Amino acid sequence: MDSFPFTILSLSLSFSRSSQTLALICRRFVNSLIVLVFCHSYPSLLLKEMTELSNPNPTVFASADAGHHRTAEELLREGDEDCEDPIDAWEVFELIRRIKDPEHPNTLEQLKVVEPSLIAVDWGKQQVQVRFTPTVPHCSMTTVIGLSIRLQLERTLPQYTKIDVSVTPGTHLQEEQVNKQLGDKERVAAALENNKSLLSMIESCIYAYEEGY
Repeated sequence: MDSFPFTILSLSLSFSRSSQTLALICRRFVNSLIVLVFCHSYPSLLLKEMTELSNPNPTVFASADAGHHRTAEELLREGDEDCEDPIDAWEVFELIRRIKDPEHPNTLEQLKVVEPSLIAVDWGKQQVQVRFTPTVPHCSMTTVIGLSIRLQLERTLPQYTKIDVSVTPGTHLQEEQVNKQLGDKERVAAALENNKSLLSMIESCIYAYEEGY
C-alpha cells in the first residue's frame, strides 16, 4: 500500500514523457506536411539543378541607374546622421536588384524581374510592397524568386517592417497560388527551416554577386 503513491507518480511521469514525445512527433509531421504542400505545385523546388529552362533566351535590359537621380534634399538627408531618413522605394530596390535569377547568370534587375516602379513604401506604417515580374508566364521558379526577395528584405530591413511580396498582376499563370504561398509566413518559415536544398538555392541567389561570396 505504501508503494501506491510512487506507482501513481511513476505512471504520471511516464505519461508526461509519452505526451511530450507524441507532441514532438506531431509537430515534426506537421512541419514536413507544410513543406510538401508548399512544394507540391513546384517540383523544381526540390531539385538542385533544372533539366529544362522555363525561358532559355531571356531579354537582358540596361541598368535602372540611368534614369534615376537623387535630389539634393535626399542627398543632404542621407549625409546627416541627426536627420531621420525614411527608407524609400529606390533603397528597397538597391537591396534586391543584385539577386541572381535561379536559372540564368543575370540579376533580377537585368531581366526586369524587379523594377523601382513596382515597389511601394509607406514608411510611416513601416510597410514595403514589392511586385516582381517573371520573364515568362509559365516560369517554374517564380516561388523561388519571390522567396529570395522576401528573405533578403527580412534580413536587411528593420525588424518590424511589414513586407508584402507578390507577382505583378497578369504576369504568371499561377499568380494567385504563388501569392498565397508567399503571403503565408508560417508556411514560408517551415519550408525554409525543413528544406535545406531550397534554402541553399535561395541563398545562392541572394549572395551570388555579393563580394566575398
